[in-house]
Amino acid sequence: MEHPFMTMMIKMKEKNHTFDRSMSVDFCQRIIGEVNYREENNIKLTQQNLNEYVELFFFWHDNVITRQTQTEILRKMLDGADLKMAIVAVGIENAEPEKLEKIVSDVLAANSKAVEDYKAGKLAAMNRLVGEFLKKQKGFDPNAARKLIESECNENN
Repeated sequence: MEHPFMTMMIKMKEKNHTFDRSMSVDFCQRIIGEVNYREENNIKLTQQNLNEYVELFFFWHDNVITRQTQTEILRKMLDGADLKMAIVAVGIENAEPEKLEKIVSDVLAANSKAVEDYKAGKLAAMNRLVGEFLKKQKGFDPNAARKLIESECNENN
């Protein structure tokens, strides 16, 4: 049988031919580090959880979550949770596009002054909007939040 990490790398390549290989190596090293840190080293990598680890990798790779959040989710998964349970446990279960759009809309509606300031060229107002977004969507990558909010602000210009 192929080594589980080679299988995971192959799955990553199949899912996205342009993924950052250095990020994938970093992710695999983090898994190894977390496994080695645990006293019980009987963690089994199955086809199911390999797919979930690949999905978790792409959440980070695509800037949906931060590296720190990815590590928190990874630890929950290594403790026996599946990806969905780990995401809920960490508190970022709202990372679906429709829910993110709703959060952006809510933030913009509740902070109209900051939106006006941003549209008037006060770029620092974006920090307020991103901060409000991150209060509602903990663990989300701030740069990805900024892109979502900027996109919505520029779309409604």
